[in-house]
Amino acid sequence: MSYNKTVYNSQRTPKTKYPEIFCRYIVKNFGLKKNSNILDVGSGRGEFAEGFSFLGLNTFEIDIEENDERNKDLPFKKCDLLKDDIPFEDNFFDIIFHKSVLEHFTDPEMIIDKMKLKLKPGGVLIGMVPDWETQYKTFYHDHTHRTPFMRESLEDLLKIKNFKKINVKIFRQLPSVWNNKFLMYLSIMTQIFLPDLKILYKFKWIRFSKELMILSYAEKQ
Repeated sequence: MSYNKTVYNSQRTPKTKYPEIFCRYIVKNFGLKKNSNILDVGSGRGEFAEGFSFLGLNTFEIDIEENDERNKDLPFKKCDLLKDDIPFEDNFFDIIFHKSVLEHFTDPEMIIDKMKLKLKPGGVLIGMVPDWETQYKTFYHDHTHRTPFMRESLEDLLKIKNFKKINVKIFRQLPSVWNNKFLMYLSIMTQIFLPDLKILYKFKWIRFSKELMILSYAEKQ
């Protein structure tokens, strides 16, 4: 059985409204324009691609394998990033989005190079990776994880690759805290003071207060 069918199936990881909510946040927070060409790298079930498409972006997907739960109306191409170039013209995309992708490679610089090649000058690279500082106990629960990141290391990688207007920050996957300072403070207190007991991680508030992500934005020169 394949990775996607094992790790990302409706029984193990049921679909939620989070991808749509997150895409709205990304579009608004980074001022993404309708009718922009956006590529979702490592799209999996295509939930984020579908969210961007619903918001009016021209959405394309690539992944190492097809997923039966993906919206088949969106353009998809198979691509093994270890072996293949991204199968689109150079300088084609206004935006490239990747979530939980870079940490699966021993050479993330190569993956960044491949994505950068397909961005237009001034195009935007938006990505998310697990935050090693808060996920080091669970990072290798996924046997395909290879390279951990911290905020500083991801920022340095983007600088080395000559991106501009780089913004890298710690991100909590709790929509309720994004625009609410009190709930953000409460989440931080949960992270600091609640014990790291596995039984508590079944509660989304606790899990995503403790397991943080790193969100990055950068523009191609």
